[in-house]
Amino acid sequence: MFELTLTVRALFYDSKAPCDQRLKAMYRISEMNHRLTPAAWQALRGEATYSDDALLEFILDQSDLSELEPSCRAAVENAMKHSKVSLLSGNSAGGIV
Repeated sequence: MFELTLTVRALFYDSKAPCDQRLKAMYRISEMNHRLTPAAWQALRGEATYSDDALLEFILDQSDLSELEPSCRAAVENAMKHSKVSLLSGNSAGGIV
């Protein structure tokens, strides 16, 4: 989620993309945050949440927008580095999809 904040700042301050493209990208980041924040909160409380596969799919689906692709990739790589369970091992938190 930290990476999403940095991406919004970069889109706002540094992007040379037209305003409508920047707004579309920021809207999609907001939607990502809308799903990821509750999932993180549920996981911290030990409650069922989206499976790892579902979360990865949601993040990667957003990467089809060129302004978001690098940030989506960085978010996945960072999550994998800090995860106690390998996201590639087939293990998942299981639960609500």
